[in-house]
Amino acid sequence: MNTIGSVRSISNTSGCMVWNRHFYPYSKERYTYSTSNEYTFRGKVGIPMISGWRSRSGGKKDVTGLYYFGKRYYDPAIGRWLSVDPIADKYPSLSPYNYCANNPLKYVDLSGDSIDISSLTTEQLEALKKQLTILMQSKNFSRAWSTLSSSKTIYKIAINSSQTESALYDPKSNNQGSGGTLSFKGLSFLFSINAFSHELYHSYQHDQMGLSNSTGIEVEAQLFANSIATQVGRWDQYIFLGGNADYNLAMNTLFNNPKLDNKSWRSAINNYPRDIGDQRYNNLRPIYYNPLIRRFYPLIKI
Repeated sequence: MNTIGSVRSISNTSGCMVWNRHFYPYSKERYTYSTSNEYTFRGKVGIPMISGWRSRSGGKKDVTGLYYFGKRYYDPAIGRWLSVDPIADKYPSLSPYNYCANNPLKYVDLSGDSIDISSLTTEQLEALKKQLTILMQSKNFSRAWSTLSSSKTIYKIAINSSQTESALYDPKSNNQGSGGTLSFKGLSFLFSINAFSHELYHSYQHDQMGLSNSTGIEVEAQLFANSIATQVGRWDQYIFLGGNADYNLAMNTLFNNPKLDNKSWRSAINNYPRDIGDQRYNNLRPIYYNPLIRRFYPLIKI
């Protein structure tokens, strides 16, 4: 059985295999053909011998048998880290030394302090990293992302080609901090700055106050997404859903004022265009509350 994300074989330009290695789930090698590649388990390099350490098998080219992931050293012989998880307090039910929550068949460890539970492919993970590189230039996005990253609740990102919406946030429940999944129909939708920011804000709302059946949560998400588009210089991604003149005036006032204008906030909630062909929006109601979007004002700061 091979370990997820590990280099298993290399071929030359003629298509002949020149290197091959198979692993058990926790990285112990099953068998090896050739030794020309140093990037093996999870693409990591084995740690060279350190003076005073004993080699496991002897020989001039032997290594310690450990792997360095960037944050911690991993010992494949015991399937454990050699130091505690730096964010172990987020997961009190797990040992701070176990690898991939003791499930290496399903998860991969990214750097020694976090595991990928998104089930994204390598291509999708690379696409996500590229998108985040752009979005993290926004102070507002960076702030929301940091809050979610430090939350004790797990929020997932997924690609789901079977969904009808281009992007959506699907909560487990509407209760605060219950976790959920931000999913995209494909990579092209993942690269939509407005869609990504809009749905991420719903996960931020979910984490901070729970999700209500109010038009206000959509008004907030639209304001947040447009603030991200302006901060990263993508005005082509500046989108308001549309609606009547009162709604458009209220949204523009809310976006351009240095503080949230209560009169415009009420107007935007009352005039939100709910009848857009999706029953979920049709069921939203104009419920008044103190919105989280206040934390990000002024919205157009660069």
